[in-house]
Amino acid sequence: MEILSDFFRKKNWNWTFLFDDTQGELPEKYGINSFPLYILIDPEGNFLQFPAPAPGEKLEKTFNQILKHSR
Repeated sequence: MEILSDFFRKKNWNWTFLFDDTQGELPEKYGINSFPLYILIDPEGNFLQFPAPAPGEKLEKTFNQILKHSR
């Protein structure tokens, strides 16, 4: 896990990454069929969008749509 942390730090990526070491339990539980998979999660731990676009891939537009619909 330390190798991954060092890699992300060197890339200067400042978002949270989830590493799945459950031997396939997590993908099966949530129906994940491909990697990488992006999920937007709010500060309370609720899924806002599943799957979500990749960082930089129209992400600002996605946030704006979510905010517009939550008002």
